Amino acid sequence: MPKPQPRASYRLQLNKDFTFAHVEQIAEYLGKLGISHAYLSPILKARAGSTHGYDTVDHTIINPELGSIEDFRRMAGKLKQQGIGIILDIVPNHMGVGGADNPYWLDLLEWGRDSQYATWFDVNWAPSEPSLNNKVLVPFLGCAFGEALETGRLALKFDKQSGSFAVWAEDTHKLPVDPRSYGDILQHGETTLQTLATAIDGMMGSQEAEGLKARLAEADAAEIERIVAHPNSAGGREDFAKLIERQNWRAARYSVAADDINYRRFFIVSDLGAIRIEDEAVFDHAHRLIFQLVEEGLVDGLRIDHIDGLYDPKGYALRLRQKCPRPIYLVVEKSWPTTNRCAPTGRSMAPLATNSLMPWRSF
Repeated sequence: MPKPQPRASYRLQLNKDFTFAHVEQIAEYLGKLGISHAYLSPILKARAGSTHGYDTVDHTIINPELGSIEDFRRMAGKLKQQGIGIILDIVPNHMGVGGADNPYWLDLLEWGRDSQYATWFDVNWAPSEPSLNNKVLVPFLGCAFGEALETGRLALKFDKQSGSFAVWAEDTHKLPVDPRSYGDILQHGETTLQTLATAIDGMMGSQEAEGLKARLAEADAAEIERIVAHPNSAGGREDFAKLIERQNWRAARYSVAADDINYRRFFIVSDLGAIRIEDEAVFDHAHRLIFQLVEEGLVDGLRIDHIDGLYDPKGYALRLRQKCPRPIYLVVEKSWPTTNRCAPTGRSMAPLATNSLMPWRSF
């Protein structure tokens, strides 16, 4: 089967205000423009409210803010009626981290090196900074750690639905508490919860943790509220600091990342954490849904975002070709240094092309 060769593409930036349904509405207009392909921004689930989609939090589902997979199929069909195929933008280098949307990142913070996703993210577990040994730096505070503790910008919360505890930073970033340290919290409760605290000593794996969380979800809500209030009070700050010290993460002011960051990021953007796409399991997970759409004939091409950030860009591209279920049009984003003598492409070409379309009086 020959690879599709786009004649002219039209980029569409999708978000909650411009969805698959909106693309359907302009399909006829795009057809009249004479384009061969609609080039779509990333469509996998991103952080809530993302305006761009390059902060993927789950590779296994379509971003619900854009629509469902059925909505995508219907949009693709509408475009096909106009003779228009689809090129998808995909992001193999990083995921959106921070906040509370990425289940893989949250599991990493909860279990540290024992997380089933510990090898998915590019973390240096033995950095030069001793306080980060076996921890992940989370530089999401707007002030120093001590001030955050004093002013309530770090707060312990309990999620009754999941039966789990987490520290919330700036009321935005969820930092799960390691279940192996739940005893430090429960010891301030009544007899039943103190018994649970004692039972935690010497345990636990993820299976035992799920059992404990189930019991906590059924515990007396008023009692849980009382024990959560202790670390959040002035009298409990010392205990709260000790609890935080036992975690697999270290909360810090955003500026600390300049010197102490110990996970690979997208440039210096701390809430875009790099993933190890060179790991075959990570590759397969990240591309399963994309390949499904290709196999269904809904997608003709892929545009690879920030391929320069990958451990092995060429190896990634070759694996993509090998594993893709059918031949596709494949392009990559390539960042060129200003001293490069090659013809301008991408970001360097865009302003030149734009300026050529602008009247000289606007300069």
